[in-house]
Amino acid sequence: NGMYFKLTNTFGIPMYRMVKKHGHGLFGPSITERFLFKDVKSKLWVISPQSTGGVQNCPGSACLPDDEAAARPTDVNGGQSSGWFVWHGASKTLKSHEDGDAAGLDELKLRSIIGFVVSAPPHVPAPLADIFMRQAAEYYGRPVYESECGGQFLYWTMAAGAAGDGQHEQWRRFDLPGAA
Repeated sequence: NGMYFKLTNTFGIPMYRMVKKHGHGLFGPSITERFLFKDVKSKLWVISPQSTGGVQNCPGSACLPDDEAAARPTDVNGGQSSGWFVWHGASKTLKSHEDGDAAGLDELKLRSIIGFVVSAPPHVPAPLADIFMRQAAEYYGRPVYESECGGQFLYWTMAAGAAGDGQHEQWRRFDLPGAA
């Protein structure tokens, strides 16, 4: 499915988002967006094209029962694929690998990512060898990472985007070079 990042300002509901760009179509690139969140009513972890509304019975959807009240989906079943109900195209419903008819079912594996190490070939200038940790900020709706030793940031920006275009009020607390 892809890499999900934790969203900020979700009113205490653990919510993650994945965005993927696929090639170019007639009207530009095709974008796939999915949300992973804890549905409080049903006590399910849900993967859905919608950020609200509980389980969706459609392609790209999945759910995981959570009786443990886990803070993260990786805390349920040790992040293993067992227990997940995923979209099954042939039956047009959500099915589990435990149902016996697992042919055509996606297998989900979850891992928590603490941060990133940025590296480059020796002849290319690179940031300090450090771990970049997720910050409670977003830029252009994507996560922002800061190096553990501070002062270096890793973030996504739009092609030809100006420094301030992707900022939110919460982002302004960071003093980025060229940011207005």
